[in-house]
Amino acid sequence: MAGGFDVALVYSDLPGLDPEHPVEAALAVSGGRPVVLVHVPMTRAFAVFALSAGIAAVMSPDMPEEAMFHVLQLVAAGQRFAPAELLLPDMAVPQAVPVLSLRETQVLEGLMAGSTNKTIARAMGLSEPTVKLHLKTLCDKLGAANRTQAALLARDLGLT
Repeated sequence: MAGGFDVALVYSDLPGLDPEHPVEAALAVSGGRPVVLVHVPMTRAFAVFALSAGIAAVMSPDMPEEAMFHVLQLVAAGQRFAPAELLLPDMAVPQAVPVLSLRETQVLEGLMAGSTNKTIARAMGLSEPTVKLHLKTLCDKLGAANRTQAALLARDLGLT
């Protein structure tokens, strides 16, 4: 389209747009082209409303420039977009699997077997305070508050 544009990139706080009705205002200024609406605050409710009203894509202004560029390309190709964390708020964010030392792994195995610190210490030929230290380090690496939570997190991360 000579002299025109394929996609309307509209910031909802653009001067002259109705701040009470940013979706309708963005659609009105788009000239019938697909609209990528940048809005603050970007919430799940707003994203769902905007997309159901005809907005092609929603994004927040803190999105990296390169990602914004790709969103514009998607919309120009006829696709729609919304950040997954908005539409799937319960989606688990992949957690990095911590690197455990050999001793931490052995303590974890004992923990997962339901063994006490004393039993783990005897099996490993260590003192009980040393096992407690490995357990504390293990909890720190997993972000666990206690041994039970460490065992559950380790199971969820597939460490056992």
